[in-house]
Amino acid sequence: MTVSLKFVLNWGNLMRTSKHPGRPLSSDWVETSQAAAQLGLTPRQLLKLRSQIFTAGKHYRVKNPTVPERQRRYLWHVARCEPLLSPLVAGNEQNS
Repeated sequence: MTVSLKFVLNWGNLMRTSKHPGRPLSSDWVETSQAAAQLGLTPRQLLKLRSQIFTAGKHYRVKNPTVPERQRRYLWHVARCEPLLSPLVAGNEQNS
């Protein structure tokens, strides 16, 4: 059985852009430090908010789920996180 190079390259592109669970994620998902910078937060603030306002699978995903929780790394979908943060930012501005 032979596999053409064209098939292999197309399969690689499909796997990089797939949005199905268990497959590599699209470029919409970024590391915690990059997401925090884009959202105007520190990485620590973003991680603290993770359990308070964000939903697993929609706003963030665990990059390495087999390690203990303290060692886990997360990927964030910034465009989905921004709408949840807007009311918080507006509320802080009114209180200042």
